This record gives sequence, structure tokens and C-alpha cells, in this order.
Amino acid sequence: MQHFISCLNPEEWGCKYGNIDAAMRYLERNGVTSENCFPYSASKKQIEECRVTCKNNLPMPKYRCRRGSSRMLRSNQAIKEVVYKTGPVTVTYDVFQDFVNYKSGIYSYTSGALLGYHAVKILGWGKSDRGTEYYLI
Repeated sequence: MQHFISCLNPEEWGCKYGNIDAAMRYLERNGVTSENCFPYSASKKQIEECRVTCKNNLPMPKYRCRRGSSRMLRSNQAIKEVVYKTGPVTVTYDVFQDFVNYKSGIYSYTSGALLGYHAVKILGWGKSDRGTEYYLI
């Protein structure tokens, strides 16, 4: 995580917001290292500088996604098929003011302004007893 924050254009993205498409391209082209090598610092005042060696000055191993493995899924059916066949998918969703008070169950927008966006992984999906479809994230 810190490797992404520090090395994926920190002046533009940093901890404030990000772009899933740019992050996936970065994973394919450059790769990221482990938390053991480049620990998460969670500093909001200053983003740690991107470096090329691990914290202990050992070589930095990088883990990449296979080129072309990230793609835009354009329907609920496509998302479900990928989750079923290959596992979790990363998505973004709109975060509204009422989500701040969410505790449990199926979230459904009721009121409030858009606060921003958040990235999550979809692990599965289901349908409630009342017929409401949902994703497990």
C-alpha cells in the first residue's frame, strides 16, 4: 500500500484520492513490493519518498499483474462472472454522507451529498429475503 502511495505520482494521488485505472496500469507495468519491504506509514502530513530498495537496503522485489489482466467490467453480470471464475475484483463506488452512519446489513443510499469515492474488493454477491440484490465487499 505505501509503495502505491509513495511511488504512483504522490503529488497527484497520495492519500487524498486515487484512480483505479492508473493503479492497475502501474501494477502491470511497474509492480509493487510487500509491506515488509516498504511498510505503510499512514502519514497525512508528508508522503514518504519513493525508493528503490527495501527499508533494510536489500533489493526490492516487485509483484506485477500480468499485462492485460486488468480490464473494465461494464455490467453486474460481468462482475459476477469474474468473481465466480477468478476471485475478487476491485471496484470504486460513490460515498454519500449517509454512509458515514452505516453499521451493518445492506447499505442503500437514503440522503446526503456525495463525499467522494472509495475503492473496495467485491468478494461475492447475494439476494436478501426481500429480494434486494447486494455485493459482499
